[in-house]
Amino acid sequence: MRGALPLGDAEMKLTIQEFQLVSPKASAFRVALIYVLLGVLWILLSDKLVSAFVSGEVLITKAQTAKGWFYVAVTGVLLYFLILRDMERQARIEAELRKVNETLTALLKACPSAVVALNSEGKILMWHPLAEKITNRSENEVLGASLEAVFGPLGFSAELDSLFKQALSGRVITDAEVLARGPEGQTSAYNASAAPVYSEGGRERPSGVVIVLHDITERRRSELELAQLNQRLLDAEQQKKRFYREVIRAVTNGKLHLVEPHEIPTSVEKVLDEPVRNAEECTLTRRRIREIGLQAGLTLDGASDLESAVGEALVNAVKHGVDAHCTVFLDGERISVRVADRGRGIRPEDLPASVLRPGFSTTVSMGMGYTIMLETADQIWLSTGPEGTIVQVEKAIKPEARPEPPINAAIRRLWSQAN
Repeated sequence: MRGALPLGDAEMKLTIQEFQLVSPKASAFRVALIYVLLGVLWILLSDKLVSAFVSGEVLITKAQTAKGWFYVAVTGVLLYFLILRDMERQARIEAELRKVNETLTALLKACPSAVVALNSEGKILMWHPLAEKITNRSENEVLGASLEAVFGPLGFSAELDSLFKQALSGRVITDAEVLARGPEGQTSAYNASAAPVYSEGGRERPSGVVIVLHDITERRRSELELAQLNQRLLDAEQQKKRFYREVIRAVTNGKLHLVEPHEIPTSVEKVLDEPVRNAEECTLTRRRIREIGLQAGLTLDGASDLESAVGEALVNAVKHGVDAHCTVFLDGERISVRVADRGRGIRPEDLPASVLRPGFSTTVSMGMGYTIMLETADQIWLSTGPEGTIVQVEKAIKPEARPEPPINAAIRRLWSQAN
């Protein structure tokens, strides 16, 4: 996110001083106990002191009175300080709790998500302002209401109720997506999370649940628009590629086919399958293909043409591609040689020039010698893209088995009809 500081550069800490909480009964019992103990000790000790140092009934009576007043004064002062200490401690705790409450309130107000707190019975205890925006209901209207009553009209109370029950069983749920239906029929998407809240008494069973709803409608809309845009771009590329396919097929008299990898024909009999990693291996592979062609029945000129066509594909696959590989197929009537690599392929806009313009060469198009291939091969199958390039050249073993280009057959039919 732009403008965000790294964790090492800026850090916000919330420190809460911990106090040992004492119940009112315990505090009152402690003060009373101190008072009783002091009274018992005072009575026992003061009577012995009076008996030891004072004699005479009148003096003893006066001493007992003075002793009583002294006890009242001392215990009054002591009780004052004991009660003052407890009250000051209580005041500090209340001040800390107010500070924590104010901080949490500020955090909740700044939170970009709607927060809803519920008790164990599913009744709403706290209502975030963004929750009011989602449901169009104020805090006074929803406090004490159920999820069904508040979120039912939006159509996703069942999903929230399921999250509530899972959280009440002790689970923490994150990244659950729910859809809401607005009053005008519009749909909104929310990322929902839920977590249990435990009371001071223990963690055996949660005392409530907090549900957080984050509006992801715009993000989902942006993702959908981006996906649609990507699909349109893909469709445009496919349309462009289909156009180039038809143009290239027509200009080359049906000799060169621009296809997808699965559209390239494959024969059952595979007579050669080997990687080609460098120029030396490229030369050796060309010689093997020439020998295979002669053994299959190609004429010397036919084998030389096949070697020349395959050589152009091999040289460029080794020079500009990655993991070049050569495979040779036989089916009795023709010999097919496939050269594949995992290079960057030819860009669609460079296809016509790469295939049809003699000597055309760019880094992206890899400068493949299609002019030589078109002159020496009977059929060429080309598949190219970001995943790599496959070139398959075919040579008929018997010249009479070569198929007549479709455009030549059409011209011949038109000529015969005209005459």
